[in-house]
Amino acid sequence: MTHCIRFLNASVRRAAWGTVFTLLLGSLSVFGQIVRPVIVQHRGKVIRGKIELVNDGVVPMSVVVEAKSFRATEEGELSFQPLDKNLQVKLSTMGARIPPKQTHLVFYEARAETVPTWFVIYSTFALTPPDTGIAVQIQLPHVVYLNQEEPLQEQDIFVTLPGFDARNGRLSLVVANSSPRLGRLQEVTLSNQKEKLVYGGFPLFPQYKRHVYLPWKPEQPPTKIVLRFEKFRVEQEVPQALLARRE
Repeated sequence: MTHCIRFLNASVRRAAWGTVFTLLLGSLSVFGQIVRPVIVQHRGKVIRGKIELVNDGVVPMSVVVEAKSFRATEEGELSFQPLDKNLQVKLSTMGARIPPKQTHLVFYEARAETVPTWFVIYSTFALTPPDTGIAVQIQLPHVVYLNQEEPLQEQDIFVTLPGFDARNGRLSLVVANSSPRLGRLQEVTLSNQKEKLVYGGFPLFPQYKRHVYLPWKPEQPPTKIVLRFEKFRVEQEVPQALLARRE
């Protein structure tokens, strides 16, 4: 019987991957696979790109490559499906076997009838160590965004702060994109007179709303929030009435 182990969450994958292979192969102390770049952005309906598939381990790895479309919920959870009908993606290869300490290049061309659109190319690395019967797989993404010519505008963005959880130290943030354009929130900064914390951003799909919780551990609550986009910034004071509430 063949068993399959998959690590799809990035933090779990990094922690568990080396441990599993150490247990399976005994002498293996360091193991790693890399797909780079992870995210690329283009403008236009026809684009070309390449992916580097890196096997940084000490045993050969088989890899299968597949392009898919995806959707995101308000909480940022992704669901995957076959490529949208308005999108064609040609891959130079659908699979390969990569020797230890080697890199394999995958070239691709994407054509879209309309933009913006987006897709992911998933690379599934797989290995079945001899005499174990346990198949180990790891899936790593290469995300491609095909943007419209006109970037996201400040008037497209609406920011609300539903609540501040003082007990657990987190601020609730909702960012809405009311336009048909695709854009990206590059970073968020929370601050008060003494402290400043910076958080990573996320994509804002057309007609899309994203809800996130920003951890805040300093003793004094935040008083200002700044959202940085490609061409503009959105700044707001955190309402005192919001800070006085208890969630």
